[in-house]
Amino acid sequence: MIVKVCGMREPDNIRAVEQTGPDWMGFIFFPHSSRHVSLRPAYLPERCKRVGVFVNEVTPAILQKAEEFDLHYIQLHGTETSEQCLNLKRAGLGVIKVFPIASMSDLKSTVCYENVCDYFLFDTACTGYGGSGKTFMVREGLFDDVDAALTWHPEAWAGMFSTRTLANIQAAWRFTGTAAHAANSPHLGRSALDALTLMTTGSNFLNEHIIEKARVHYAITDTGGVSPNVVQAQAEVLYLIRAPEMADAEQIFARIEKIAQGAALMTETQVSCRFEKACSSYLPNRTLEAAMYQAVCHYGTPAWSDEERAFAAAIRATLSANDINNSLNNIAGTSGEEGKTFARRHRDTLLIDEVAPWAATDNVLAGSTDVGDVSWKAPVAQCFSPCFAVGTPLHSWQLVSQGRTSIAHKGMLLAGKVLAATAIRLFSDSALLEASQQELRQVLAERPYRCPIPAEVSPSVLR
Repeated sequence: MIVKVCGMREPDNIRAVEQTGPDWMGFIFFPHSSRHVSLRPAYLPERCKRVGVFVNEVTPAILQKAEEFDLHYIQLHGTETSEQCLNLKRAGLGVIKVFPIASMSDLKSTVCYENVCDYFLFDTACTGYGGSGKTFMVREGLFDDVDAALTWHPEAWAGMFSTRTLANIQAAWRFTGTAAHAANSPHLGRSALDALTLMTTGSNFLNEHIIEKARVHYAITDTGGVSPNVVQAQAEVLYLIRAPEMADAEQIFARIEKIAQGAALMTETQVSCRFEKACSSYLPNRTLEAAMYQAVCHYGTPAWSDEERAFAAAIRATLSANDINNSLNNIAGTSGEEGKTFARRHRDTLLIDEVAPWAATDNVLAGSTDVGDVSWKAPVAQCFSPCFAVGTPLHSWQLVSQGRTSIAHKGMLLAGKVLAATAIRLFSDSALLEASQQELRQVLAERPYRCPIPAEVSPSVLR
């Protein structure tokens, strides 16, 4: 396996990433990328291969950057010919050619490059940014005959996932207007980008008028082009709406839809909404949790080596005080007062070597999971298993860097033991299974489950 960290720009970040031991480090020379690097940083990696990323660039320009950055490999994302790849290889560079794959027939395009390139990279673009695969599976009845379900999540500690999570809805709004020359005839245009801007402004004001634990975030996925001299005829924005309960998320979604309609009226454009996915809040099952926690306590935590602790220390050195405090708050939130004491005790710990306390809590984890929908169909228990250093922020390069280490591997194997032991317990203890199912039935009697994804919505497909 080759690990490449791409999009590096800042010297301090380059040094920090290099210490984690990637094989390759990538530098993007495509001008339209937000991570584009134009000037040579003050520091370049010395212990890993340097990869330059280009899109439809001419050979002299590629060679110039290759010399400036002392590149080992060239990664080509455009329509570069096999002849160009061969010329780059003859210049002493390794060549990685990227191919967009929408169907099996697209693989045929690789034939003329087979004896030219060192590596192929297959890029499967997605029509959306969704997920929630389990929610779609629940909707289609795949969990209807499941007696119970067990899962796990990597974390910095060993313990139980005992909190509720936020429900969410993801949807995109697309505005369509009329293009025009921005200087000569702006009055003839109807700007989709203006409409999108008004919508995001409105939703940002809305943030002040929704419940405290709700979250509304967006990403502008289409600005209508890169020229300010054109009145943009199309624009699209993708929203992710989170709230403790699906009913809350649906109410916020309805209000954002009204904001979108208002923005379209104000700009004389048209707007359409594409519902992409949703997932329900996670419903803890205390009966099953208690059984799994016994297994967690039985197996404890991995034995960490000096090398692993040293690596964790290197990761820790890249983290801010806020990163560490947020991680400790997450630990504390999984149980009551004992959890807070546990978190304080491990403020300076690199790799935790004791099991966190477990307690049934009404806390809500500020995140979402499609395991939530499974938990409304069958009793679910899930554990945390230690896979990275204390303080590591989720969805960060520090977390990715630890994913290939023995630390993560030990945590994964530990989780496997916990899941297997709990499953054996369920197979051998019918009373435990019945009690966990009865707990779920009691909840459903008061709060019946309804899949939040409409029947006509299909999962995002790879293309």
